[in-house]
Amino acid sequence: MITEEKLLTESNYLLTKIKEVTKTALKNGSLQPIKTEYEQVNCQNIPFLVRIINNLAKKDQETKKKTEQKKDHNFNPFLPYDQNLFVSNISQTHLCVLNKFNVVDHHLLIITKEFEDQETLINPQDFEALSACLNQIDGLAFYNSGKIAGASVKHKHLQLVPFPLSPFTNTIPLEKVLGNLENKEQFFQLSQFSFRHYFAKIGNLDQLKDIYLELLNKLDLKINQNKPDQAYNLLLTRQWMLIVPRMEESYQNISINSLGFAGLLLVRNQAQLELLKQEKPLNILNHIADQF
Repeated sequence: MITEEKLLTESNYLLTKIKEVTKTALKNGSLQPIKTEYEQVNCQNIPFLVRIINNLAKKDQETKKKTEQKKDHNFNPFLPYDQNLFVSNISQTHLCVLNKFNVVDHHLLIITKEFEDQETLINPQDFEALSACLNQIDGLAFYNSGKIAGASVKHKHLQLVPFPLSPFTNTIPLEKVLGNLENKEQFFQLSQFSFRHYFAKIGNLDQLKDIYLELLNKLDLKINQNKPDQAYNLLLTRQWMLIVPRMEESYQNISINSLGFAGLLLVRNQAQLELLKQEKPLNILNHIADQF
């Protein structure tokens, strides 16, 4: 049961709260956005939006500092979480905070209040919290199920980035080729993706858990001790859900998480951008995903 009453009674509560916390956190330095430039790279009718990072020095310095301070590789930045980035309680089991090093404005992390492993199945409480946020904020949600899938933190967290995802478009690049969902079966695949994947149409956010389990089943991901036997990326909007099993964390040092399969890629410098153009985005995704 959702215990944060305002999430149910005030339709603009969460976004208003995010903006308030963002303003304060920017002033006190708790929020440190990563500035990027943009370039569009077209590949098989998908207008991939590639962000080129201008300066990762702050994040790299902080990562190095934490590594030196915390010899325990299981160090958890969410226990305790940074109070300056706290947005709201969502339920008895979940709360949300801002992503400290955000690339997209108002990037929200939906985290469990108690430690749960990032590789465990997304459970009903996770989907309950996610649904509460998606009901308030129209955006792209995603889940990186462990290090190979792009997760940098072991503590279970889902993520939500509100629309628009860039100043140039209100849509997700992938949706250019999704077409009219009304004309598709509930579960379907894209001809542009030559790797294992499955989409599902979402009629109601209350169906998320059942759709998720059916997608895992269609992809033949076996469950052992509450963990799928393979890393995967999950993406979803109010209209659809996508799961892609993973084999590699990166391609020639270009790290890719769930957003890559939405057509949103991030490179650290011009050399990586040129490599991405040369190799083609879909070929790179094909390399890191699992094959049919």
